[in-house]
Amino acid sequence: MGTINRLPAMTGATDSTAGTAGLVPQPQAGDEAKFLNGAGTWAEAGGGGGTDGSLQAFYTENKSDKSTISVTKDVYSDIPDMDKTITPTSTGSKFLFVFSGSISNTLGQLVIDFFVDDCPISQSFQFISSLPDILGNSVWAGTQNVHCGYIMDVYEPNSDKEFTVKVKVTSTENSDVFVNSTYADTNNINNTRMFSQLNILEIL
Repeated sequence: MGTINRLPAMTGATDSTAGTAGLVPQPQAGDEAKFLNGAGTWAEAGGGGGTDGSLQAFYTENKSDKSTISVTKDVYSDIPDMDKTITPTSTGSKFLFVFSGSISNTLGQLVIDFFVDDCPISQSFQFISSLPDILGNSVWAGTQNVHCGYIMDVYEPNSDKEFTVKVKVTSTENSDVFVNSTYADTNNINNTRMFSQLNILEIL
């Protein structure tokens, strides 16, 4: 009777030694969403052992309807529906906030910032619009047209506690602020309409 040669179990690699070929370790119940890594174990996708810069989660909020906000000079008001409550997956997570919006006003210049738990966090960020000039960091110049642009910032909570991020707006003058529409929007089919979106990326 012949001899049956059985393959050995594979051994995983380390930071200093190579692994060896062999039989794949048996997955256990509950491992159906895991993958076999180079260390020879079944691991969570994006879990422990991930490298810096790996995407942990993605959140988004969309606003397609129009709204009007009465803004008091230099006092921040919430942009409706542009908020999200998040629980970090890790104490080391960083969050990239990106708000792309369509906003107009009647007087002054608009300033749009991110707030976390009602505290401003935006100190400097990139702003792009169709306007030929930008009067200061993160400022939308006030006219009677819809302005499309975006702001972005990075937030590092250094905690796994829940927090709420909001997008808020203020103006250098008392003004009505129109989200996703113009001051002249009378629900006519010829009126300009846009949309706004808040995207949040959690990165480890």
